[in-house]
Amino acid sequence: MLRKAGLLAAVLLHLAFGLPLLGQPRLSGSLLDSTGQPLTGGRIELVPVLSSYDAGRLRLAGRDLPAPQTTVQSDTLGRFVVTAPQAGAWKVVVRAPGRVPMQFGPLLLLEPVELPPVQLSKDAGLRVRVLSDSGQPVADAWVLASESTARPVESWRPEIRIGRTAGDGSLVLPRLDGERLQASIFSPGRTELAETIEPAAPEVVVQLRPHRETTASLRVMTPDGLPVEGVLVRIGDQAWPIGTTAADGTVPIRVREGEAVKLRLVTADGRQQVAGLDDLTAGETRSLTLARAVLITGKVLDAATGRPLLEAALSLEGEPGIVLRTDRDGRYSLTVSEKGRAALEAN
Repeated sequence: MLRKAGLLAAVLLHLAFGLPLLGQPRLSGSLLDSTGQPLTGGRIELVPVLSSYDAGRLRLAGRDLPAPQTTVQSDTLGRFVVTAPQAGAWKVVVRAPGRVPMQFGPLLLLEPVELPPVQLSKDAGLRVRVLSDSGQPVADAWVLASESTARPVESWRPEIRIGRTAGDGSLVLPRLDGERLQASIFSPGRTELAETIEPAAPEVVVQLRPHRETTASLRVMTPDGLPVEGVLVRIGDQAWPIGTTAADGTVPIRVREGEAVKLRLVTADGRQQVAGLDDLTAGETRSLTLARAVLITGKVLDAATGRPLLEAALSLEGEPGIVLRTDRDGRYSLTVSEKGRAALEAN
């Protein structure tokens, strides 16, 4: 049951108002090589930003990134102009052979934007090998590597480096020269591992810990005891997706025996809920209750005139892929979990 409520749920909205939403806003910028000279023929991709739910479903299908909607090449001066199919949440990825791809965003694209210049540095490369506790290659393990020092959101940074190991347990990822990385390695049924990769290491071998695997079931229920179908279940610090609940509300879960695990439940409408499980036994079905849905409504007014703003755009913090639009009366609505509190921020 969907309930209307005041500001009860933990949600932060970012508001871009007073801006006319262009049908096809444009992004422009300059592409440079590592010496600061214009880079000709670089590939610029405009990629849609997905919600946590849609991104998780994509990863379950063996893919991590959605396909770019628009691609262009930099000209002889390194310049590029890329047009979005529509206003919304996007990120820009730039690539060139032998260089580390860079990305800007996510950003809420509503009007023409000139991005800061971006330099593409040579790819030093990083080979990761994942082995079992007995020294055998582990295929299809997920590896996620990121910079050890975070950069501001509104700046260029290396594109997300993620992939799955091949049959020999190896994976090659792009890497800046001298870059120190933090890596997360996940293979279903095993403990998620965190690894620091030092700048001097061109190759790293990760050996998974000995384990005894336990296969159990998780059942997601409403507060009224009814099963919830289609809930995406994520596990671990990096929230790796492991499946979606079936019609009876269940999803198989494989964990290391005796391990306490952190879960995140994500619904198609953007709600998220964190829970923990421990002491799972083989064949057990453990139930979790999904908090009730709460409908939050609001109104956006022009600060100067007090009139409602039509098609003002709002995005959820932590869920940039979910973009809300106000109607002709300046109203918006979103569905959130009833637990927690809400904080609204206008920019």
